Amino acid sequence: MPERYSPPEILTSPLIEKLRLTESYASCVKSLAKTGVLETLRRSQDLGIVGFDGKEYPIPSQEEIARSLIESEKRFETKRAQGFTELVLAPVAMPLETLFKRLENELRTRGEQGRIFAPGDRSKPLEVQKGIGNDDGPLYRWDEFEKGDVNETLLYYPKRYAQDTSEGMTKKQLMGTLSFPGWIVELQEAGDIPAQGKGATQEGRTKLEANQSPNDYLAALHSMKENGMTVEGWIARFFKSLEERDEAIDDFRGIGKLCYLLGNYTSSG
Repeated sequence: MPERYSPPEILTSPLIEKLRLTESYASCVKSLAKTGVLETLRRSQDLGIVGFDGKEYPIPSQEEIARSLIESEKRFETKRAQGFTELVLAPVAMPLETLFKRLENELRTRGEQGRIFAPGDRSKPLEVQKGIGNDDGPLYRWDEFEKGDVNETLLYYPKRYAQDTSEGMTKKQLMGTLSFPGWIVELQEAGDIPAQGKGATQEGRTKLEANQSPNDYLAALHSMKENGMTVEGWIARFFKSLEERDEAIDDFRGIGKLCYLLGNYTSSG
């Protein structure tokens, strides 16, 4: 007699429901798949990425993420109430050079199709530069970022921004600290930081304000036991914003702001 089929258990909790985890996770996966970040891995046949080290890293499943949230539900509920509601799956093991190319290709394609807008303003598509490099291309970044993860001049989660004493990790060192191999899974604060003098207090946490120095921001984050955003986390969030709303983030040439990626530091200064 055949055994009765039992569907897989779907983990849930009040926090999972408030975060709308199913919808947010699907959006993350879709945005990474459509931009060519995700692929079917040769060995495991899972959906994932090939890392800078040549290893395969399957994307964390929704169930794995739900279990992690539930195990520390009290802490994550506090952060959710403070405004950290943006689920981001950052493919940190992927070479930055590859991620930059994927983002540039997406920006050029959307620019040609008129499918990229400033946040909250769909009256007119943004003009996307079609050239190459920081001056003429669609994406501005420091030259040190290009291969810094591979040549180990780009450090992750520094304790301070000071040459030789930052105490940050190389990407290779970071790999051994991750809860999800090859991936940083995090809840990021929704929206942009407010203007100087406009930082409201939400559930006991005062929001960071614009026009502070990187060291001041880093000290504030450490006092709240928070981490800054990495380059990979920023790119993953950009992809998700494009997928969900056709909106750019940090368009400093237009109405946006420059973004300090406080989760990184270049050892070259």
